[in-house]
Amino acid sequence: MERIEIDCEGGPIVIEADDDGVTIYGIDIEAERAAEALGFDPSPCLVALDEALASRARDGDAGVVEILLAAGADVHADDGLALKWAAEKGYAAIVELLLAAGADVHARYNDALGWAARNYHADVVQILEDWIEEHG
Repeated sequence: MERIEIDCEGGPIVIEADDDGVTIYGIDIEAERAAEALGFDPSPCLVALDEALASRARDGDAGVVEILLAAGADVHADDGLALKWAAEKGYAAIVELLLAAGADVHARYNDALGWAARNYHADVVQILEDWIEEHG
């Protein structure tokens, strides 16, 4: 079992993942996302969850990124920062996870593609270009 703890103002968010799925303690993701969709500002705990996704994408931890996505972290948070970080660092597996979860390859003025190219990550550039060709 994988256990992830994320600090936030209201107490920690605990995510446990095993072969049966993901269990979340400390936050009601569905209620929080519904409130956000209605125009309410996201709670500090929801922001912490989304920031954890970008942070783990930047650090190259594909297993934790996959768990955070399953737990409801927003792949679009902070204008797609998680995809930008993964592309910049050359983490092809994470780029693929984020794209499969609906990340916008065009977010931040195509930053993901630009950063992958600037850092000579040809495999990530190819993944992103293929995605753009297939999905627009």
